[in-house]
Amino acid sequence: MAVISIKFNNEEENIIKNYAKTKGFSISQLIKDTLMERIAEEYDLEVCKEYLKMKVEETLVTIPFEESIKEWDLE
Repeated sequence: MAVISIKFNNEEENIIKNYAKTKGFSISQLIKDTLMERIAEEYDLEVCKEYLKMKVEETLVTIPFEESIKEWDLE
């Protein structure tokens, strides 16, 4: 497992330590979870933007739910 160092000033460190303590997380777990959540949110936003762009440009292709079940062999 990789180790990444992050430098915080004293005020930032205290805020992070106190927040992690109130949530019952280690500092490492808090930072990791927060960063991964941020990445997921940005990815989701980009997917939504692409969807809206395709919808406006009328290039969006959709299929009915029942058809997708058959196409993806989920029956």
